[in-house]
Amino acid sequence: MAETPDEIEDEVIHACLESGQNICIRTISEDDRSLMREGIKALSPQSRYLRFFSAAETQPKVVIDQLLDTEGDEHLAWGVIDMDLSDRPAIGAVHAIQKDKTAPYEFSVAVLDAYQGEGLGTLLTAVVLVNCRALGIATLHAHALLENRSAISLLSTLGAELIDTHRAVAEYQLHVDTALQELSKLERTRALATVFDRLEKHI
Repeated sequence: MAETPDEIEDEVIHACLESGQNICIRTISEDDRSLMREGIKALSPQSRYLRFFSAAETQPKVVIDQLLDTEGDEHLAWGVIDMDLSDRPAIGAVHAIQKDKTAPYEFSVAVLDAYQGEGLGTLLTAVVLVNCRALGIATLHAHALLENRSAISLLSTLGAELIDTHRAVAEYQLHVDTALQELSKLERTRALATVFDRLEKHI
């Protein structure tokens, strides 16, 4: 039986990256509006373009509203906070959003440029995949610009299947159980081990 959302979404995961950086991974809510706006603003124009297909420093209100509308199980959203800075900035986020009951869940992840290469995308992906499995969500779809090598590399690592390419955008289908199996094969950093240890009961 699938868990009720709050059984996993109440989890707050504190971890330490290989660099010694202390982070906190938790769910995103409407209360995080300022953190979301500041996080998007802190992305480089190229990273904003790869994530939102727009380099605009300020995304439209409708986009922010969608990213924060996490009521119910149609939108799973987790963010990561830098706990070593006094203002506790948001440095990454992952989403799985179902726009309507007939649509697939759309997966996306983004990490601030200054924190890329630390494995945060993998950590966030692991958390949302466990969340999906706990709720009985079997597949995710993801759209990535063909030039977004890091996103395509992550999707390949997760065993995602390329199902369509239209102009400059590739669409992938990701099977949650397969992706979790592939993640379990990776060398476990301290932070990834912490995430799996903390969420093991939900798998």
